[in-house]
Amino acid sequence: MPKSPKPKPDNPEQFKRFIETARQVEVDESPDALDRALNKVIPRKSPAKSKVVHRDTVRRELNRNDKP
Repeated sequence: MPKSPKPKPDNPEQFKRFIETARQVEVDESPDALDRALNKVIPRKSPAKSKVVHRDTVRRELNRNDKP
């Protein structure tokens, strides 16, 4: 199934400012960068009875939301 095109931003001027700011601060979009960030805020494994969200669950949800 072909990937659907990204929707146009609601506010093009705000989106343009967002992109410019991201470039100025040299945002890293690589999957490794996301993993490093997730490792800092979400534990890789949680205790058996804990309700802590697993890092892998967050990764799955992000990937699922990217698909059309």
